[in-house]
Amino acid sequence: MAEDEGQSAGRFGVFLRLSALVGVVLVGGAAGYLASRLVAAKAEPARVKPVEDAAGESGECEYYDFEPITVTLDTRQKDRYLRATITLAIQKKPYAEAVRVLEKRKPILKDKLVTYLSGLGLDDVGDSRRLNKIRREILDSFNHELWPNDRPRIEQLLFKEFVLQ
Repeated sequence: MAEDEGQSAGRFGVFLRLSALVGVVLVGGAAGYLASRLVAAKAEPARVKPVEDAAGESGECEYYDFEPITVTLDTRQKDRYLRATITLAIQKKPYAEAVRVLEKRKPILKDKLVTYLSGLGLDDVGDSRRLNKIRREILDSFNHELWPNDRPRIEQLLFKEFVLQ
């Protein structure tokens, strides 16, 4: 009789361990599934509507092209050249007024652009992270030059051409 009680207690212990193991696997699987769904939801690109300003206007842009600029990079041999062509994305609503201001101040903007680009070295233009930094600095400089006490009208600066030789 004592032998039957020991066997039944042993079977019950094995059953308990097996049940606990199955429970852990099920809970872990469910947690993994939920975590993957959460990560997938965050990884999907957000569908963003165009930004609207206070007047309710859409954040769409029109584009203004600059002529190509060629400069000598700041290197020892002075044998490296950079040719860049930029396009400015300007808010649609004030586009006509912005172009008037741009045309009036274009010689100053071109001078700033030539001065800035010719001060760059090969290390400054080496990768996309640095290129994005250059883009931001030119954009900030242009917006500040054109509208120093007003909100910026140039939304983006795009490189149509950026060639090193």
